[in-house]
Amino acid sequence: MHKLAFLFFLLVIGFSAQSQRYSFIAYNTAEGLPQSQVNAIAQSPNGYLWVGTLGGLARFNGENFITYSFENGLLNNKITFLEFDKNVLWIGHEGGISKMENGKFTKWQLPFQYKSSKVTEIFQFNN
Repeated sequence: MHKLAFLFFLLVIGFSAQSQRYSFIAYNTAEGLPQSQVNAIAQSPNGYLWVGTLGGLARFNGENFITYSFENGLLNNKITFLEFDKNVLWIGHEGGISKMENGKFTKWQLPFQYKSSKVTEIFQFNN
């Protein structure tokens, strides 16, 4: 009798238990991302989220995306790395590096034989 009551109790608990539900929002090109394949993410000191894709760079303020591309001064739209250092955004690309400082881009292209190399890390060395 006790085994039957215990089994009934387990079945009732099992059917009434609910799993935890996670709440999140998925963003894509319809919401303003320049491209759907994200390669890098960084957060700026003032809280913006920066997203590097194969189609350009996007700044997210929690509601909207502002996009940057080759036309705005990036070396190219294929972004492989993002990092902030002292309010400067360093951007690794296929074939070189861009730097965004005070809203302006500076870019350095790798030599021709390395044009298909992907910059995946940037280090500061001797300032």
